[in-house]
Amino acid sequence: MFVKILGAMKLGPESIFVCNATDARSLHDQIKINKPAIVITLGQKAGQLLLNLEFPLEHFQGKFHFHEGIRVMPTFHPSTLLEQPGLKRKVWEDMQQVMSQAGLSHGR
Repeated sequence: MFVKILGAMKLGPESIFVCNATDARSLHDQIKINKPAIVITLGQKAGQLLLNLEFPLEHFQGKFHFHEGIRVMPTFHPSTLLEQPGLKRKVWEDMQQVMSQAGLSHGR
């Protein structure tokens, strides 16, 4: 599912950095090392961990937030999309915002 999302964005795996961290310190360290222009968090736990939030993903998904000056777009995890295909549209809308901020062209 994630590969399909990247393909729709016209991005290949070489143009992104995927980080799976189980603790905030590790996640913050990876962001400092890699200095991404935009971070996309996949799933509630990742978004809560990076943004230091406690409420459900639906409350902060779909809008840009900032972490140390870096734009962060929280969205649903691909496994959630497999369970709830109706959320695919929301994720695509999130990715369109990311593409716009990154200067990537996209069709509507």
